[in-house]
Amino acid sequence: MEIAWCKTELTEDLFNNVEFLELLLAEGGLLKLLDHENIVKCYDSWVDEEAKTIHMITEYFPSGNLSRHLRFNHKLKGNAAIKKWCIQILNAIAYLHSQTPPIVHRDIKPENILINGKTGCVKLADFGFALSLEQGTCNQIYGEKGYVAPEILEGNGYDESVDIFSFGMCVLEMITGGPPYSDVELELNKGGEAGVNVDPPELSKVKDKIAYAFISKCLAPSSERPSAIELLNDPFLAPRSPSILRGRFQSLVRLAHWLCSCLF
Repeated sequence: MEIAWCKTELTEDLFNNVEFLELLLAEGGLLKLLDHENIVKCYDSWVDEEAKTIHMITEYFPSGNLSRHLRFNHKLKGNAAIKKWCIQILNAIAYLHSQTPPIVHRDIKPENILINGKTGCVKLADFGFALSLEQGTCNQIYGEKGYVAPEILEGNGYDESVDIFSFGMCVLEMITGGPPYSDVELELNKGGEAGVNVDPPELSKVKDKIAYAFISKCLAPSSERPSAIELLNDPFLAPRSPSILRGRFQSLVRLAHWLCSCLF
């Protein structure tokens, strides 16, 4: 078993920031409680007060994260790989949302999706902003601009559906190879408006109608967004039926016969 020993050195200000320390310690504690094949496993975590460091021992992922993968490969080749990873990420989200009370990740983005290049397994990581929805909704503003759901930025309260929105942005990036919003667009929206009730420009680059519909469902208003379980049954992720494949094969055979008749 390969493990990663993460050691974070803190400045005096950060070490004395009680809220910051509580977030880090809560992440380690939460990860130790969670048990799912698509959520990174944390084996131990502790604070060294004398050295002013925080330590966390987790699973090791030599292939890095999805952001790194996309940066070097630009985009995933073919929908098969995208669908395989989407299913794994949705399984992790469904597990979190099935807890009592539901756990909201609040920071799903390519940097927080780890990849095992040997097995093809992906896992959700970085639960520093994760929250148990004991009150049903929350209004704290957390998340990465460009991936965060609009209702978080609006500050009017939100629920676990914010994770579905962020997941949809990740799928969009997997398909197009580029972030939902460019650096210029984010710079023009310093106030946080990027992504509020406006479809990301990259969405227009998705030519597959079923994939486009799948992403659009994720980016819909919160009340209309499907759950992770519902998305797992979406046509985009459903295996192709034998009858459809057989029909396409027969069409190709007829086309081949027609071409042969024209040539000879």
